[in-house]
Amino acid sequence: MNTIQEKDSLLELVGSLKPKEKRYISIYLKQFKVGKNIYFNAFNLVSKSTKNESLSIKPIIKTQLYWKILKGLQLFHSENNPIILKNNLLSQIQVLNEKGLTQHALRVLKAAKKICVKNDLNEDILNISKQEAKLIIAKNQGQAQENVISTFNKINLLQLRILNQNYALTKIYLQNKLNSGFFKLKLDNTSHKILNAYILKQNESEILSNYGKILFNYNLGFYFLGINDIKKALSAFQKACLLYLMSADLITIHKEEFYELLELICHTHLENAKYKLLNTWISETQRKLEKINLSREENDIIFSIARIGLLQAKNETKLIEKEIERLSYLKTKTFNLKYRFEIDYQVIKTLTQLYKHNGLVRLINFFYTDYPQDYKPEVHVSLRLLNLIIIFLTKDYGSLKNEIRSTANYLNKQNINSSFAQSIITDLKLLIKKDKVASPLNSSKHLFIASLNEYLKMPDYRLNYDHCINFHIFVKQK
Repeated sequence: MNTIQEKDSLLELVGSLKPKEKRYISIYLKQFKVGKNIYFNAFNLVSKSTKNESLSIKPIIKTQLYWKILKGLQLFHSENNPIILKNNLLSQIQVLNEKGLTQHALRVLKAAKKICVKNDLNEDILNISKQEAKLIIAKNQGQAQENVISTFNKINLLQLRILNQNYALTKIYLQNKLNSGFFKLKLDNTSHKILNAYILKQNESEILSNYGKILFNYNLGFYFLGINDIKKALSAFQKACLLYLMSADLITIHKEEFYELLELICHTHLENAKYKLLNTWISETQRKLEKINLSREENDIIFSIARIGLLQAKNETKLIEKEIERLSYLKTKTFNLKYRFEIDYQVIKTLTQLYKHNGLVRLINFFYTDYPQDYKPEVHVSLRLLNLIIIFLTKDYGSLKNEIRSTANYLNKQNINSSFAQSIITDLKLLIKKDKVASPLNSSKHLFIASLNEYLKMPDYRLNYDHCINFHIFVKQK
C-alpha cells in the first residue's frame, strides 16, 4: 500500500465530507475498538481541525484512518451508485467462487448483471457473461451445454457491437472536446466534417445503447457548433441532456460529463445571445432535475453562473450582485474543487465586468493559493494578467515588479508561450520606468491602454483569453 501525504490528504478528505457522510463514517469507525476507539477519536480530532493545524496523531494512524474512511464512503455510496454497487457484487462473486459456492455466485452474478444491463455497463456485461458461462459449466461438471455456449455467443456479439460503437463515439467526443475547448474553435468546416464523418453517416436509430445515443447527440452538437450552426447545435445538446434525464442512473455514472453538458448548453446560449431561450431552458431543466434524486449543488452553481450572464446582458447590476451573494453561499455547500474554482473565478470575472476593481487584487491572490497552479492554466494566466493591470493602474509599482516576476516565472514553469501575455509584461516593465518623465497627455496609463487595444486583436487573445476575462473593459474605461 502506497503511503499518501497523510496530513494534507487526510484533512482534505475529511474536509470534503458532507454531514450525512460524516455521521455514517463516525458510526462505521466505532466498530474498530483498537486502543479505545483510536480511529473514531482521531476522526473527531481531524474533523474539528483547521487546514494548517498540527495534529498529534501518529503517522501510521493517519494513513490507516484515511483508508478506513474511504472504505466507509464506499459502503455509504454503494446503495445509490450503480458502479460501486456493481463492483461490490463482483468482488463478492470472486469470494464465493473461490469457496466453491457456485449456486451462490450465480445468484449474485444475476444481480450484478441486472445492474449492468440497466446502466449500460457493457464492458462488465462481457465479463459477467464469461463468468456466468464458466460457472454454469462448472456447476454441471462440464456436461454438454450447447445452449450455454449459444447464449454466450449471442450476448457477446451484441456487447461487442455496442462496445465498438461506443468506443468510436467516445473517441470522437474526446477529440471534439479537445478541438473546441468550449469555443476555442480552431478547425475549419471541412476539418469538422472529416472529424465527425462517422457521426454524420449514422442515424440515431442505429445506435444500440442509451449512452451511445447521448454521445451521438453530444458529438452532433459539437459538429454543428464547429460549423457555426447554433440552432442545430443547441438542439443536439438539449437532446443529449433529455436522454440523460430519461435515464437518471446514467447521470450518476457519467456525472461529470452530464454537468459539463449543462455548462456547455448555458455557454452556447450566452455566447450567441440566445437569452430568452436560455431562461426557458433553465426553468424547464430545473423542474426535471427536481424529480431526480441527485445532489442539487452542481446544477444550482451552473445555473447561477448562467443567470449572471443573463443579467449582464440586461445590465441588471443590483440583481447581479444578489446572484454573486447566492453563488458565494453555494460555495459553502460544496467541497468539489472544480465548482469552488468556478465560483471564485466567476466572482472575480463579474466584479471586473462591473468595474468593481477594489479588493480584486486580494481575491486574486487568494485564488493563487487556494487552487492548484496547473489546473486550468489559461484561467490562472488571465487572472495574473488582470492582477498586473489593476496594480499598474493603481500605480503600486513596488508590488507590480514582484507580480511581473511571479507571472513570468509561472508562464515559464507551465511552458506557456503566449504572445498576448508577453506583450503585456514587456509593456508594463517599460512603462514603470517611463512614468516619471511622461507628460499628462502621454502618461503611462494612456500608452498602455493604447497598446492593450492592439493586443486584444491578437489571435492568441481571441483563442485563449477572451472567454476567461473581458480585457476590453479597460479599453472602454479610457
